[in-house]
Amino acid sequence: MRRNSRSSQNCSLVACRFPDGRPFLQDPKPLFVPFSAYFQVMARFSSLVAILLVVCAAVPIKAQWTNTDSSLGIGMAAPRFFDFPVMGFYTGPYPEKSIQELSPFDSLVFKRTEWGCEISYAPPWFFPAHAKLDYDMLYLKVLSISNDMVLVETNKLTGQSSWLARDQVQVFFWPEFLLRTHSVEAKNNRKADLRIKGLDHASAVNTTYTMLHPVQVQEYWMQVQLLNADLQILDYAWLKWRDAAGLLIDYSLLD
Repeated sequence: MRRNSRSSQNCSLVACRFPDGRPFLQDPKPLFVPFSAYFQVMARFSSLVAILLVVCAAVPIKAQWTNTDSSLGIGMAAPRFFDFPVMGFYTGPYPEKSIQELSPFDSLVFKRTEWGCEISYAPPWFFPAHAKLDYDMLYLKVLSISNDMVLVETNKLTGQSSWLARDQVQVFFWPEFLLRTHSVEAKNNRKADLRIKGLDHASAVNTTYTMLHPVQVQEYWMQVQLLNADLQILDYAWLKWRDAAGLLIDYSLLD
């Protein structure tokens, strides 16, 4: 028994030497991980996951009434939840069928409260462009429109889309929607490139301001009021709000 034990020890030492006999690991470490170290690693990993979940949950709340998305669509749809407490989601329009002949695969359900309306049921994948029901605000980006249906983006993170009955929503194409916003600014907090006319080669407007408020919208340009902190009009200018790739501005629905 002693002989076998020494033989095993010698084999372990030989395995830890260079070909010329020089040892490169004098004290071989065990190949197993102690349970205490395992639990420490798992505890740290769990803490990191918890922090990430908190951050991910907070980001959508902050972005509910401001826009940071550059993709365009054709406008926004506001569900008429006071008139239609249940709104069906459909797979698509069928030219040979009316919407009354179609069955929704899921729905959005609202209920009245003493303060207005709130969502009592929504599919787990529902994540609209803007939701602030205490201000009666719920907007979904419009991707396509037909005579009796509207294709809307139902999850702004994944781009998932569904069809709604057109008479159950109010559609605002981009010029109309932007005129309903509280303020606009250049995307990604860049300095706004303001011009005296809606032309790329027009002279720049260098008036110092606090806020930009849209008052007129053209195909690519919008006219804005330059306001100070007291909401007094300092000047007017033109701001390019979109190009072929998408939106060039961020907007806020609330102050």
